[in-house]
Amino acid sequence: MLLSNVGLYLGNLLYRTKEMAETFGREIQQTILQLICRFVRYKGTKRIGRQLAGSNGVGVLLDCFLKGQCESYIVEMCNASFELREQFETPGCITKIVETHPRPEYMLKMLLCFAQDAWGRAALRGHGALDILIDGLEKADSVHQILIVNTLRYFVHDGSGLSYLTFSTKFLDIVVDHINLYLNKNRRICSMMLNRAVNECSIHSKIGHRKTECLCCKMMLMPFHSTNFDVLNHAVDSDAFSSGKLVEFSWSPSQSPPPGMRSPQMSPKRVPLFEFPLFILFYYVWGPAIKRSIFLKERNEEGIAASLMMTGNKLALHSGSCSSPTSLMDEYIECMERPTSTNHISYLSRASHTPHRNTELVVGELYILAWLSHSESNMRRMITSKIVSTLLQYISEAPSMVSKAPRTIRRIFRHRLAVENLSRLELHTLVVHILLTRKCEVGKRISQCSECAIRSDFGNALLEEFSSHIDAPFGLEVLKNIYKSSDEIEQMKACIATLHLVRRVDNWKRMLATHNPVERLLAKLREMLVDSSYEENWRIITYSEGPTLVRQILVALSFLVPSDVLSTSLHAIWGDISVYISRDMPLNKCIVKEAILLSGKAVPTTYSLPEFIKFKCGKITEVVPKKCLCEGSEYFRGMFGSGFSEQFRDTFEFDEEEEQCSFRLFSIFLHYLSGCGKSCVKITENDIPALLKLSDRYLCTGISSKLLAYESPLRNLISGETLPNYLEVMLSTGSDTCHVLRDACISCLLSDCTEEQMFTTLKVVAGNPVAVDALMEILQTFLLAYCRRRKIKYEEAKAT
Repeated sequence: MLLSNVGLYLGNLLYRTKEMAETFGREIQQTILQLICRFVRYKGTKRIGRQLAGSNGVGVLLDCFLKGQCESYIVEMCNASFELREQFETPGCITKIVETHPRPEYMLKMLLCFAQDAWGRAALRGHGALDILIDGLEKADSVHQILIVNTLRYFVHDGSGLSYLTFSTKFLDIVVDHINLYLNKNRRICSMMLNRAVNECSIHSKIGHRKTECLCCKMMLMPFHSTNFDVLNHAVDSDAFSSGKLVEFSWSPSQSPPPGMRSPQMSPKRVPLFEFPLFILFYYVWGPAIKRSIFLKERNEEGIAASLMMTGNKLALHSGSCSSPTSLMDEYIECMERPTSTNHISYLSRASHTPHRNTELVVGELYILAWLSHSESNMRRMITSKIVSTLLQYISEAPSMVSKAPRTIRRIFRHRLAVENLSRLELHTLVVHILLTRKCEVGKRISQCSECAIRSDFGNALLEEFSSHIDAPFGLEVLKNIYKSSDEIEQMKACIATLHLVRRVDNWKRMLATHNPVERLLAKLREMLVDSSYEENWRIITYSEGPTLVRQILVALSFLVPSDVLSTSLHAIWGDISVYISRDMPLNKCIVKEAILLSGKAVPTTYSLPEFIKFKCGKITEVVPKKCLCEGSEYFRGMFGSGFSEQFRDTFEFDEEEEQCSFRLFSIFLHYLSGCGKSCVKITENDIPALLKLSDRYLCTGISSKLLAYESPLRNLISGETLPNYLEVMLSTGSDTCHVLRDACISCLLSDCTEEQMFTTLKVVAGNPVAVDALMEILQTFLLAYCRRRKIKYEEAKAT
């Protein structure tokens, strides 16, 4: 029947029912519609639609749809048949649908059919149907929302339609709300892979290379948190290190986009500060990225090895050319995009907790945003704090990510024509506090999971991208204009931006000479800490739902210090503090017990000096030989060796409140001074701050020098939770000659604390001018000691 063009006959017959009697015509019409539905049901949709389009019954079909008759079949034919859609528009189908508003679910489906054609998309815009689709995106159920988004994706081929979506702020707001709603219910869970290195990459079995010759294996065998210099030392021949250029190469910005990707709104290529062999450049710049990407759960080992070998071979063959390798940012995006293998144990362990896939709705909306960002006119509407922060949150928190979000963000950061707007939106602050300072949840010291590490690298690449605009004549003028603002907060924002984005040494010196950003930030920080109403000052923010100004200042100061200094200051080789303290002690020997026995046998005399000293706390008594006390403590040596009346006393009362220490810990302290064995001196991690205070109060250099030695595991104990206790010790003790405690406390305060932990720590000194001045002096000394290329004072910068 279909081959006999039955659709044309049924369409004409359907048209003739309008001329029949009302009741009879309605019955015939129902019969014809049932026949048409049967053809549709038996997979003749496209053919019957094309045949109906050639008949006179198209208008009757439209009327039936508007009256609610056979809507699903009519929509199905319209969706399958281009000819039927064209004939539907002849009687003004879109206009009638907009005016009559039939049942919402079928109205949306019918409008979606017309988005497949160029003339249909133009008609949707012209008749206001696009607004109906946008409203449906907000109010419809999830199934219809996905249909609408998939339909709106057709508008990527329609520049005017994209502009319409961009200028409709409602659409952008809906997309932001959907992404935020998705992130509230789906957040990635940090987890470490069980085996972060493999013995041999799978490509060796095919190409026969030895492991020592394989770039992939060299990267796999590197420690997970090696620095760039370690990667270079491990991968390149030692003769290459003799070159003096390595000293100059110790700081390398992320590379600019490759040639051929240039446009007026993309970043310019960074001018190389020196020449260096391209193969070594590959190892040095790509080392950490490759090292991390190898351990990413979502990457297939064989694919990694193959891609790395291909890349290494290409770079080796073209080492004499000036073409740059693939952009690091593209590598980061590729690593973030690949989903976690469903066979991996980390996926199986967390699959029961949260869904591990992006919803189709969010993916479709991100696809549309990515296409919107290709147009310069659309970009102006997209550069808002709300959109940028939402995209960054998606990159940071999404359990499995599509590449559209980071590529959209990259285009925004490369938009050279909006540098002033971007700087006033504090894009650098958004990146730092969303991507870089996110606390990894693996529960390990310093270490990050592979997903957090690659997102942190991507954030650094974004900052470098944006820095290429600000660290240039036009961008510097933008910063100078912000400095001229009469609002103090705006000036502080300019200082923070300077620390994050001005990286060329010559520009940095000019900013120091003109505006003194570091000194102004330190002065503002001191002002906010000394003020009696410091808690109110700490609530000051520079943009909605952003980090406080105090946190922004401290995090910005951390950018003056190389990351390897911050990490090594919080990491030591030794693990157990108790084992470290007792490693040189005898096995089983308690001097205190022997002293108790000997003191009971001793016969007291009137004028002789006591040989044993008793310390009492309630009913508990500890007896220690006075000789041991004097040998281990300058305090007791001075007290018993001078003409003080205490030299004749043999009993002292210990007050826990006055000493701010428990008698249990004081007893351990006495055992240590007496030279007891390992069984007596058992110190836990929580005892260390009080033990440092005791050693400082009683001038026991033996304990303090051991705990504050360079190899001491003390730095492993300092975290956001324990920092308040150690900061108090740092400010009160004077025995930190190796600066271990200072470096660990300041590094943790600047880079390893959450905002809440930071405020808890600062309350130790807040409102106390003396304590604040001491902290600020230590902080400034730390910065002076470790800032390398970017000095914090103009005089020092000028001298170099």
